[in-house]
Amino acid sequence: MIFSIKNIMLGVLILLVAFIIIDSIRFYLLFRKGTKLASDAVPYERIMSDAKMKILVLGDSTAVGTGTANNIGSTAGRLASVYPDASITNRAVNGLKLEGLLKLLAKSDENEHFDIILVQIGANDVIRMTAMDYIEKRAQLVIEKLKKKTDRLIILHSGNIGDALIWPVYMRPIIKSRSYEIREVYKKLASDLGVHYVDLIDAPSDKLLRDFPTTYYSADFLHLNEAGYGLWFDEIKKAL
Repeated sequence: MIFSIKNIMLGVLILLVAFIIIDSIRFYLLFRKGTKLASDAVPYERIMSDAKMKILVLGDSTAVGTGTANNIGSTAGRLASVYPDASITNRAVNGLKLEGLLKLLAKSDENEHFDIILVQIGANDVIRMTAMDYIEKRAQLVIEKLKKKTDRLIILHSGNIGDALIWPVYMRPIIKSRSYEIREVYKKLASDLGVHYVDLIDAPSDKLLRDFPTTYYSADFLHLNEAGYGLWFDEIKKAL
């Protein structure tokens, strides 16, 4: 009986290790697809020197529009549709974290001003395990710097990234927990500093992304496609 139980336990352990290996290989292959999507992505811009309205888009791959086949379906592209006479400047960078955004802002013109600034940043800090207190300090600095450039600042990070199918099963609860943590950080900062925060977690879009991933995600199952960005933009429009 003891020998039999040991064999069963050994078999279960072997199956568990095999599952982790297979799941990790699947993650690696999807990650490679994401890298290709990022290298192909071009941020949407529409620079109009004589425009009476100016909009600035900042952030990471979610602001670049990585995952879209046509960048008109990205957040910046959809802003251009809502504001057809506005000049759209897009300085988003794939893989950008809050620290990187601060470095970009340090190089920007201190006197520039925009009617709307929309910043999508924080997802990479969640994924790469940046300490939450560090996220809070850097996010506060970002908001304070951007408030000097606009009277209408809209901030967001992402939905519940832990639901994205790219992640190995054992990573999903950790990333989900961190997604909720950063939401609380951003909500508090937005309230304290008087800016608009777009909450994508537990929004209708979040459930649709979770229930229909092949409809709303791109090939890497991390970045959204045009339909997915459309869901997010439905929430963003409420803050415009």
